[in-house]
Amino acid sequence: MGSPSLLRFALPLMASGVLMSVEWPLLNMGMARLPHPELYLAAFGLAFSLGVLYESPIIILLDTSVAISRDWPSYLMMRRFTLWLLGVTIAVGLLLFWTPLYDLITKTLMGIPPHIAEAARWPMRILMAWPIPIGWRRLHQGVLIRLGQTRPIIVGTSARILLVIGILLAGAVMGVQNSALLGSAALLAGVTLESVLITLAANPAMHTGLRRAAGETVPTFRQLWQFYQPLGMTILIQQFSRPVITAGIAASARPELSLAAWPVALSVTGLLTGPLWSLQQITVALSDEPERQRDVHRFALIMGAIVCALLLLVSLTPLASLVLVGVLGVSTPVRDVAVWGLRILALQPIGLALQNFLRGVLIHAGHTVEVRRAMVSGVVAICAVVGLGVVTRALPGLALGALSLLAGVAVETWRLALAAARTAGIRAIPATAAGFDRPEGGAYNPGRMGDDEDE
Repeated sequence: MGSPSLLRFALPLMASGVLMSVEWPLLNMGMARLPHPELYLAAFGLAFSLGVLYESPIIILLDTSVAISRDWPSYLMMRRFTLWLLGVTIAVGLLLFWTPLYDLITKTLMGIPPHIAEAARWPMRILMAWPIPIGWRRLHQGVLIRLGQTRPIIVGTSARILLVIGILLAGAVMGVQNSALLGSAALLAGVTLESVLITLAANPAMHTGLRRAAGETVPTFRQLWQFYQPLGMTILIQQFSRPVITAGIAASARPELSLAAWPVALSVTGLLTGPLWSLQQITVALSDEPERQRDVHRFALIMGAIVCALLLLVSLTPLASLVLVGVLGVSTPVRDVAVWGLRILALQPIGLALQNFLRGVLIHAGHTVEVRRAMVSGVVAICAVVGLGVVTRALPGLALGALSLLAGVAVETWRLALAAARTAGIRAIPATAAGFDRPEGGAYNPGRMGDDEDE
């Protein structure tokens, strides 16, 4: 893929992460100004949460494509795998959202009030098609990242956000009553436009970069599944931790304010830490060369430190009131609780940066089962801290939630470092900017993808 400047390579990916972080708040702000906001915001929130869980196996296609799409035959196999996975996902969606299973899940198992479940039915059916443009987009975003052409990615994300805003404004002008349907349609239209733009940008790059790439062993479908499956499971496992934390906050001291402040603290930290998630794909793409991997390591630590400083700046200065009250519009009591959450979570970015870097190292080396095992360890740590906090009731709910997140990140990062040292032949990463030697056999080898199968 050549040797582009790391900053020039990474900035479009990180900016795209920031834009994607603001999409949800934008939708909520727009829908709150349309008729019957309480009902339709609740319905859209339900449809969106189910949609995210439903399409979660598609998310990791980006990392898989970055690792696999090294030449034209490997891309064709990756495309075949993507189409198969999309077909399976849509079949599951038809079963879940077009049959009585929808009522069983929402009304019986989740206990959603019937009027909210009914209002979310058609928004969820619209979002059922979500995985198609998302999966196709992620396949070709992976190709662009592999080839070092990241600028089209920020262009596509910008166009997506602008279209979502345009549809919401048009809905407001036209007096649309059902804002949940409008929000779902805006999401689907935005990601479809983004997918088209990314495909158009990737086509010429594929025909030049991938066709000219040196041929490597093309993975079989079975090998590709063995590589992908542990990564797909990590996303589902990660989703499990969210309701556990929420339940722990609800069962802790001062639950009312903590439950109100928790999503506020998460939204602020999510916006600032959004760029760090792209470090995983950056590491996968640039780990062919030892020097580039060392550069990414240093870059990850620097970015983590910058985000940590920004969180401290927001939470320890009058900026807290400006952001939480002035921009997000929360009450003063909720602000006071959320600020403490931000102060605790200010320790998280360094861990997130290292976590995503180490995941990228292991994915590049083909050791995807180790990524899953580390994720399981992190979720177990979250559950242990939440359980201890609920039993002792020694902490306010929001502090418990924030500390459980920190524990999960710390344990997962530790396990990733051990796995990288053991399986990729590199030493565990210290909290310094020092580099490390190239992993023995670290270059991706499709023929080794089955090595990490569970015994």
